[in-house]
Amino acid sequence: MFAAFFIQSGTAAVAGVTAMTYFRYKHILKRQDRLPKTPFRVFDDEHKRTFKPVIVIGAGVVGVATAYQLAKRGYSVAVLEPMDAPGEECSACAAGGMQRSNPVVDRDSWVAVVKCLTPHWARPTRNFDFFHISWSKCLTDPFFLRWVATFTQTSLFPCDEQASKQADMLNFTNYAVTEMVKMLEKNRGYLGKRSGYNTRGSLSVTYDDVTLELPEEDDESSQQKNSLNMKYNPTQSKSNLEPFKMLNGIEEVLREEPSLCFQKQLPTGAKYEYESKSASSGRFSKALAEICQNSRSRVWQLNNGGQVKFFYGTKVHGIVTGDKSSPVSSSSSEPSKVIELLTNRGTISCKSQSDSNNLVPIVVAAGAWVPHVMALMNYYAPVYPLTGYAMSVSANEALESSGRDKKGIRLFDAHLPSRIVCDKYMYTTRLGDEIRITSIGEFSGWSTKPTPSVDKEFRHEAIRQFPQLEPFVTEAKTLCGHRPLVNDGILLLGKLSAESNVYISCGPGSNGWKLAMGSGEVIARMIEGQSTRKISQELGANVETFSPSGRVLHNPLFAKICRARWDV
Repeated sequence: MFAAFFIQSGTAAVAGVTAMTYFRYKHILKRQDRLPKTPFRVFDDEHKRTFKPVIVIGAGVVGVATAYQLAKRGYSVAVLEPMDAPGEECSACAAGGMQRSNPVVDRDSWVAVVKCLTPHWARPTRNFDFFHISWSKCLTDPFFLRWVATFTQTSLFPCDEQASKQADMLNFTNYAVTEMVKMLEKNRGYLGKRSGYNTRGSLSVTYDDVTLELPEEDDESSQQKNSLNMKYNPTQSKSNLEPFKMLNGIEEVLREEPSLCFQKQLPTGAKYEYESKSASSGRFSKALAEICQNSRSRVWQLNNGGQVKFFYGTKVHGIVTGDKSSPVSSSSSEPSKVIELLTNRGTISCKSQSDSNNLVPIVVAAGAWVPHVMALMNYYAPVYPLTGYAMSVSANEALESSGRDKKGIRLFDAHLPSRIVCDKYMYTTRLGDEIRITSIGEFSGWSTKPTPSVDKEFRHEAIRQFPQLEPFVTEAKTLCGHRPLVNDGILLLGKLSAESNVYISCGPGSNGWKLAMGSGEVIARMIEGQSTRKISQELGANVETFSPSGRVLHNPLFAKICRARWDV
């Protein structure tokens, strides 16, 4: 009797959810039908006939860098961005580190995530948790359930090629960071000055009562992945190419970074990556966007006739594929050719001005919003937003105002962090006048509003690391940005399929901004028609590893369910 009751209740619940999903999706389609039908021209007709047009969706650091690399080659680029300015979301919140290292999705990283997400009564007491989750948002989102299942599968049962993929990822990071450094130092360091470029390295401190020693082997494999990396960042494994030296004892640590002297529990040692660099990705995005709009700059190699136009406040609400006149072809074949973009400002035609059979290339560089864009094409992209928390303190303000009240401490420049300073929870970066403090990995959907309880923990931990900044941390505004976390930790970069005019540049989810110039270079070369083999040979990394093909999957029913859940 009870079994029959539960079966009937379950059947009714499933029927109710199905009906609600159906009606929500129908409502989305009706709202889509009300979008402006007038043509929205993002290219000048004359310029479109003379220069090859490209559309980039997203004006974060990856989108802006891609637009720049295309304009260098004489392309006419239209960048669509729903925000009011470039680099306003994740790019504005990124820590800014540019180490030649990558997070590795493996058993250790999976265990670290699970430990932090288990209920408080089922785990050892800790002062601070890096990972957080909103159970109500995640468990009701079928997209998260599918993503976390594939993340678990990749972590616990990696494919045979996973190690070689991680090696390719590390080689590409090495190349991309070099390109980013060149860009920051170009033209007498113009972009570096605008971005708070810092070359003083990175200090990863530990509080364990152990003697830190270099590993006996000194070959490349031991540099790429060794146990020391886990000691300094237990939330994630890492592969690493940064040269480093070990600092033993508080005296050696304070000699390099005196700002740590105010901590109640002083560090016992540190790993000093003396060649690593950092910069503000948000400020870099804005400065590079300004350069892109100066389409005749010889200094920045924008003298080939290419141009970049930014269309802010422009959101893509629908995508028309194939030869259909309605959004998203319903044919059984995978709809990978986009012919129209439906936006809040009108319809953008993706057909070439000179040849209607040729389609304008579209680069989806929308960060953690890539799944939303691809769902409009009935695709599943294995990217979930891992929300990060960030705040900024002005170094000049701290120096000028400290010591004026009873609680204040008289600060000097040596008392402020001078480089990247991180431990297993916090990541603080000195970016010119700005002291950027970042932490937290929160699974809470696509909301950029900080969770009050998590924000409180974040501030408390920031004060623990730098107690001398307490008055400023207390008053600083917390910003949240979405890390586009790919389920296997490997960059999504390349063409959707051989026949498609859609390219994707996204991920991998931790300090991905440092890859922006390299990713943009790869996309620009692909659009030019270069083979992946040629690109791989010249860049020193197998870019075929990052291809979305076989990873971004055509799944119409699932995409519709997710759109109904997200209301997009």
